Amino acid sequence: MMKNADESMDLNKLKNLENIPVRNIMRPIKEGVLDAETPITKMLEIMAYEPKRRTFYVVEGEKLLGIITPQRILEYIVLKAGKTDVLREKGESIGLRYLLGTYAKDYVGELVCVHPENTIFDVCMKMVEKLMDEIPVVSENMKLIGEVCFIDILNLAIYTVKQRK
Repeated sequence: MMKNADESMDLNKLKNLENIPVRNIMRPIKEGVLDAETPITKMLEIMAYEPKRRTFYVVEGEKLLGIITPQRILEYIVLKAGKTDVLREKGESIGLRYLLGTYAKDYVGELVCVHPENTIFDVCMKMVEKLMDEIPVVSENMKLIGEVCFIDILNLAIYTVKQRK
């Protein structure tokens, strides 16, 4: 028999969770970092072969320039292609011709990031405000040092509320 949610979780414990610094939950980035001059078609190949990686971080040297997501790529295609040939023209499955000859740096938008001393609350607010699942963590000089994912926060929240008193 399943316990009532009130019996198995102490939601009051979540109040302390929002003050935890990002440094305590961020994870290192092992993949998905692109040099600004990387052809965008290379990123699409990586995305096709590693479908779990959806966010790509674009750097110039060690400095984070921005993020590329599938939505950003699709927005670019739609804006370039217009309504008539977004999905198909002359046998294309999508207007990929608009991406040829472009680079990762061409797709970065507003840079949204957090610092290790920010709190989980700060991260959640930015994620909600900017509709992000993952957010980069940078040093004071904008060096990419990690990321925080919604799943990391969710796992911590579940672990926290399920802990026995």
